[in-house]
Amino acid sequence: MIVAGYQFVKARYIGSNVAKGASFALATRVYGAALAYFIQLYLARAMGAEQLGIFVFAWTWLSLTAFLMPLGFDTALVRLLASFAGNSQWDRAKGVIRLGYMATLTASVTVAVLGLVFIRLTGELTQPYTLALSVAVASIPILALVIFQESVARGFNWIYQVSFPCFALRPTLFLVLVLGIAASGYPIRGSSVIGAMSCACLLTWFYQYWRYRRSLNAEIHRVTGSSDTRQWLLIALPMVLVVSFEQLLANTDIVMLGILESPAATGIYNIAARIAGITLFIFFAVSAFSAPRIAHLYSQNQLDELLRFANRVRLAVALPTIAGLLVLMIIGTPLLSMFGPEFAVAYYPMIILCMGVGARALAGPVDSIMTMTGQQNKLAKVLGVVALINFTANSVLIPLYGATGAALATTASMIIELAWVSALAGRHIGFRPWLLSPRAGNFDQ
Repeated sequence: MIVAGYQFVKARYIGSNVAKGASFALATRVYGAALAYFIQLYLARAMGAEQLGIFVFAWTWLSLTAFLMPLGFDTALVRLLASFAGNSQWDRAKGVIRLGYMATLTASVTVAVLGLVFIRLTGELTQPYTLALSVAVASIPILALVIFQESVARGFNWIYQVSFPCFALRPTLFLVLVLGIAASGYPIRGSSVIGAMSCACLLTWFYQYWRYRRSLNAEIHRVTGSSDTRQWLLIALPMVLVVSFEQLLANTDIVMLGILESPAATGIYNIAARIAGITLFIFFAVSAFSAPRIAHLYSQNQLDELLRFANRVRLAVALPTIAGLLVLMIIGTPLLSMFGPEFAVAYYPMIILCMGVGARALAGPVDSIMTMTGQQNKLAKVLGVVALINFTANSVLIPLYGATGAALATTASMIIELAWVSALAGRHIGFRPWLLSPRAGNFDQ
């Protein structure tokens, strides 16, 4: 039902080029979401809530840190490469890719070494997560390079390379490796499973690099690559704040549950969050291909078309997402019971988190509008304030209400962020995401 509804809305509201990419991304996301559900189901039954919580805590720290290591180039490249490729500035494209790659590698290796030293010196404080965290921290450079190469694919609009590696290939490899661990008789524990995830990330990086070399325009291999390091750093570094605050908003609940509660509580809450987030695959599928289009339209000063495009994207995302959330609310209890009796208490956190997912879908591409039109500094300030609100709310509500408190804090913070950013997008270009039609704005530059 969700896919059929999406196909109808896609044909009606999204342009053909974006629809082509979004269709493939959607298919990949559907496969990835189904596979992720099966993996979580298998891990919950094979490991139990406690060991699942250890794995989730370590994976959260790995993904949270790795997303920061490109130093903002993962977001900036989407904007810059779309411009450079459109104007055949292959020397500049090669230069910014090289700068971003070196920045990512240097930052990630440095953080990984410092993290391992910290864990070594404070091993007792990180129990029972020490071994899993050590494996996760050592894997930071691998995942950081995977993320960076995905941003290159997005910047060049390589349809098949944006979603397939991370949302189809990596989870498939992960499942095969976990099943291999089980078949070998080795215990399926948090540390062994995070090791399997690290190996899956490494194999994904090899695939990305192979495809990356084959897909680059031949002209890039012939030019030496120009460098405008200062300008590119001024664009990229503010993005670090945006990405860091986004990651904090997305992961503070898991991190703080792992610290303030037990690994079992973390594992149970993770299942609630995973199920609530299933329908976001539509949002991410469309967003992956709408961001370069937004950057292009804004650079060409086609503001009326940008508003129409943003509204088509919003409708294409919101209608099937809301329908999917209603289905989840109805079948939530039997769905959770499949993971085991200890996961039944995740129903109310799941319902609360679904409300946040619905708000995200209704807001449309507001974050992309801000980052792709030069408003990343304003977005960073909003996200910084909301991240502080989120941290404070989790600190207060988790000790009082456990996983339900984490869900309340996360959802409330998300709604505050979306309302604030939507107001900024409205003042900037006139986009009103929660209204049926756009209004002309000031179009401030």
